[in-house]
Amino acid sequence: MNALTEFAVSPVLDVHALQLGIGGKDAQRKLVRDVSFTLRRGRTLALVGESGSGKTLTALSILRLLPDPPVRILDGHIRFGDTDLAHVTAAGLRQIRGSGVAMIFQEPQSALNPVMSIGRQLREAVLAHEKLDRKALDARVHELLELVRLPDPARIVHEFPHRLSGGMRQRVLIAIAMAGRPRVLIADEPTTALDVTVQREILDMLAGLQERFGVAILLITHDLGLVSDYADEVAVMYAGRIVERGPAQGVLAGPLHPYTRGLLGARPGLVRHGDGKPPRLAEISGSVPANLDSIAGCPFSPRCPLAGEQCRLRAPELLVAADGHFVSCFKQGLNA
Repeated sequence: MNALTEFAVSPVLDVHALQLGIGGKDAQRKLVRDVSFTLRRGRTLALVGESGSGKTLTALSILRLLPDPPVRILDGHIRFGDTDLAHVTAAGLRQIRGSGVAMIFQEPQSALNPVMSIGRQLREAVLAHEKLDRKALDARVHELLELVRLPDPARIVHEFPHRLSGGMRQRVLIAIAMAGRPRVLIADEPTTALDVTVQREILDMLAGLQERFGVAILLITHDLGLVSDYADEVAVMYAGRIVERGPAQGVLAGPLHPYTRGLLGARPGLVRHGDGKPPRLAEISGSVPANLDSIAGCPFSPRCPLAGEQCRLRAPELLVAADGHFVSCFKQGLNA
């Protein structure tokens, strides 16, 4: 985790009141509601929550990679500098994809082309952003492979994805994402299916790239351990909404929303009782609702042990609870 404080004042990316949904005006179903956050140079924001909470949809909307139809941006803005990515033309968006904002996709096996060599895929990524002769292009590809700490770049360029390990494929995806020298990097579950040691290597490498180039990172994850070690800020999503947001260490040390506390309680830890047995993990009963429009009040109320009548009648707003710490809960900070 690091912060280039001299650049941290103005946001590189500003997402405000974002709403995503399906259907027409007369039969809309909202999937993401009123999501707002900012990314700043040299800092990492972690977007966390269960599967189905809207994390990946939110990330995909930034580069307009939503499956449209049926999913589309209903309202809000996504400002990258002076450009609103939610409404920019297709030509304007092509200029920003990769060179302004780049994305590391969740599954490297499916994100890489299985019938193209690693070198060819990297060359295509570089040529999408700058014109180079073959000698300069090969040098740039070699530089990118060294940048992501892949051994023996001269050999890797001739390999195909299926001949590389999961960790090596993930490094190739990161190299492709860095080919355009982006200012914002979206990492969607970048350590999925990797063992713990490789996970740490990948995230340490991303932290090194951030420190070297000042890139802002949006880290999509469900692993709160990664948030603690690598994020500056955290936004907790539930059922398409951000329910808690603030400095990572402050949120993890003093969670105010019952859902955030439930996520932390469900995480295995190293603390053991006097008899040597690990403590029983907390359980969040039920599941994320499939239809947000079917719940009149707080979307977490059907699963919340603290929910009262007020919670079931209307949804709480995301309001400031402490310096830089926001929460959407009528009973913030209370324990069941």
